[in-house]
Amino acid sequence: DARANGYNFWESAPFALLGSYEWKILGENIPPEKNSLITTTLEGIVLGEILYRISSNILDDRATGANRVFRELLATIVDPMRGFNRLLQGKTSRSTNKEVYAKEPLNITLNGGVNIITNHTNAIFKGTPTELLNIRVDYGNPFEVCSRAPFDFFKFGIETSFGAGRKIVDNVTGYGNLFSKNSQFNKVALFEGIFLYYDYWDNPTFELSTISLGPGIFTKLPLGKNTNLYTNAHLGIVPFAGVSTGPISDTSQS
Repeated sequence: DARANGYNFWESAPFALLGSYEWKILGENIPPEKNSLITTTLEGIVLGEILYRISSNILDDRATGANRVFRELLATIVDPMRGFNRLLQGKTSRSTNKEVYAKEPLNITLNGGVNIITNHTNAIFKGTPTELLNIRVDYGNPFEVCSRAPFDFFKFGIETSFGAGRKIVDNVTGYGNLFSKNSQFNKVALFEGIFLYYDYWDNPTFELSTISLGPGIFTKLPLGKNTNLYTNAHLGIVPFAGVSTGPISDTSQS
């Protein structure tokens, strides 16, 4: 975990490339494909940065006792490599008198429910029930005027299915800012820049994975003392994607 060893977002990117290449060479029995190598590297950069930043919000080297133990365990669950590195570096038990980690506003939303997959009949509510759990993470404040860094604002979500299906994870979606800035147009606060997007969908009908890059803009318009109108628009260009064609097999065992 290069981020846990003091490298910034851009400096840690080559380590993700190296790790992806090592996996393609040593972990698979087919020649590494360029598209697959690039996609795996970008996925590692996105997910690695997201997990690193979430774990930073959990950690607090000022904490002691049971509170400290809980924070260290939870951060390790979120980012296992960072937890391992902290243990080797002696940071697990290090005590400081001030905050040492960059933290941003973090909101986590959990939703659960039941979905019924029909069995190709016209009967209502006839099919296989599937239990769903959706986790959404909103990190950072896009309208805070500050010096911007990659992924100091992102949205990330995972939906799992415990019933009928090929895999437990149904979809993973998210995006974060790479280059961005804040500005003001009359009363409208603006947050604009270039964003990196990741989408993965898996169900009995198709499997799809995309990496895209493009501009995005967020606006905030005050309508009253405690009321604001928020909007956002994105344009993602997809240079790399993979999609199943025809009947798909279960790749969860491969």
